[in-house]
Amino acid sequence: MPKMMLRLLTGFNIFFALSSIAGAQSPLEKLRLTYSAIGGSQASVWIPYEAGIFRKHGLDVELLYVGGGGRAAQVVQSGEVPIGVFTGGAVINSNLAGGDLVMIASSMNVMTFAVMARPEIRRVEDLKGKKSASHVSARLLTLVCAMPRGNGRSSDSATLP
Repeated sequence: MPKMMLRLLTGFNIFFALSSIAGAQSPLEKLRLTYSAIGGSQASVWIPYEAGIFRKHGLDVELLYVGGGGRAAQVVQSGEVPIGVFTGGAVINSNLAGGDLVMIASSMNVMTFAVMARPEIRRVEDLKGKKSASHVSARLLTLVCAMPRGNGRSSDSATLP
């Protein structure tokens, strides 16, 4: 009986060893993926890449950095890369320009903006009638549109009177 058990265990070990070798030899599916910023908002892409999680699940991911959500959206829209990680504003802007991008997920539930102003500006109401500036106009528009109604802003207006 012990010889039979030893043969059975040896057979199982050989079977599992061969099946794991066969599984390891199967080719990984290649996937190009673009990301638009170097920061925590893009962690959902580069952490699994660095940790080998994509490879563990059969993906050979090539990460491509394209600075700025608008540019990254253009790369995806062109068909060069099938998937990208960038802001929802870039998807909206692309679609307003005739694109057909689809947003399937978001890794953030807050706006990642900071408003800097002179010391006398302490509340949104203090911006009324003032000029504002941004290095990217879409960001300012997104921020103003996301502000709650009231404070001198109607639902269809992106300007503060």
